[in-house]
Amino acid sequence: CGFLGLLHMDVFHQRLDQ
Repeated sequence: CGFLGLLHMDVFHQRLDQ
């Protein structure tokens, strides 16, 4: 629950930005 969590958060932020 480290890299996956970070990646998920990154994707979520990117989607929110779009």
